[in-house]
Amino acid sequence: MEATFDFLSSLVARGDTLLMAYMVEDNKRIDLPLDAFDGSPFLEAMQDLQQEWQSILAPATDVDAVHYKDMLVLLQKRIRQYETSISMHERMINQFSHWLRQMQNSSLTSPGRELFIRTYQRMIDLHRTHLARDRFNSYLVRNRLNQLSSAV
Repeated sequence: MEATFDFLSSLVARGDTLLMAYMVEDNKRIDLPLDAFDGSPFLEAMQDLQQEWQSILAPATDVDAVHYKDMLVLLQKRIRQYETSISMHERMINQFSHWLRQMQNSSLTSPGRELFIRTYQRMIDLHRTHLARDRFNSYLVRNRLNQLSSAV
């Protein structure tokens, strides 16, 4: 196909005018844009594009040994950070839940009581959201670490 495109472009390069260009694939006609054939060669540009998309689609297993080890260390460090963050969010949820129960069971009837209850509930919700996010991110990092470890 590239050779054919090169041929059509070479016709334009020598001064000929293309009136129509199309290709047939699977018994379907595909009209080609005439502006694409400007006299410049196609083959080299198509090969460059092919190499580019092949490198993009290639699995990321070509990491050299130094970067590979660094990546493993960083992933392990990230997992520890997530574990610490998960533990902190769990502790905060427990603490705010304790304070919420205390406030709900208190005999106070002041407007401040409702403010404390709403504030504690918002904090619990916030920490639950962060906890879920950190658990999910930890899961992703662990999967990546397992992928890299099994590629050895």
